Amino acid sequence: MIIVNLTKNKKQFIMLNVGRRHPGAGSYLSAHTDENRRYGGMSMRICAIPDCKKKQEAGGFCLKHYARFKRHGDPLYESREYHGMSDSSEYRIWRSIQVRCNNKNQVNYYKYGKRGITVCERWLNSFSAFYEDMGPKPFPRAQIDRINNDGDYTPQNCHWVNNAQNCQNRSNNKLTMKTAELIRKVYKAGGILQRELAIIYGVSRELVSDVVTQRVWKN
Repeated sequence: MIIVNLTKNKKQFIMLNVGRRHPGAGSYLSAHTDENRRYGGMSMRICAIPDCKKKQEAGGFCLKHYARFKRHGDPLYESREYHGMSDSSEYRIWRSIQVRCNNKNQVNYYKYGKRGITVCERWLNSFSAFYEDMGPKPFPRAQIDRINNDGDYTPQNCHWVNNAQNCQNRSNNKLTMKTAELIRKVYKAGGILQRELAIIYGVSRELVSDVVTQRVWKN
């Protein structure tokens, strides 16, 4: 919102932040008086944004800040977050849940987005919010897991787990404790490969391996 009080040589702007701000913007529910300023002996009306020295073009702003105001309601809006964690494993996990739920060309989309699994609005466009809710990974190989496998990616439905725990909660996990014990018994008897057991029971070979070594479905 902009409130304009016209005088002979001044415009008073009161601007309400409704978007993300560049960290240099400071507290931005404030009044800023835009006056003619002199550069090289010439008077020129410049952008109302503090420290911006570009020529005023529309609504008291330069073209860049006016475009941001028109589109987002805030001339200091920034579409990018400044968190310094783009190389972290937590950030890569956050990106992966965005892709699997929203990119129809992603190989695993049918397991997530096509099933109606979504990323909550708080996490959708903000890694900072995701990191604030989930915190750092408690151990190097931690994975994000949905407690309710048919539920969305939300703070209430997600936690950090190891790979074995994650496997046990997957939608394609068709085992029960009774079946897991039978797989161990058959494999221990010998004469059959893990990949053959995987075909018989309709699960992945990796899951059979985890069952046999008791990483999942422990006695």
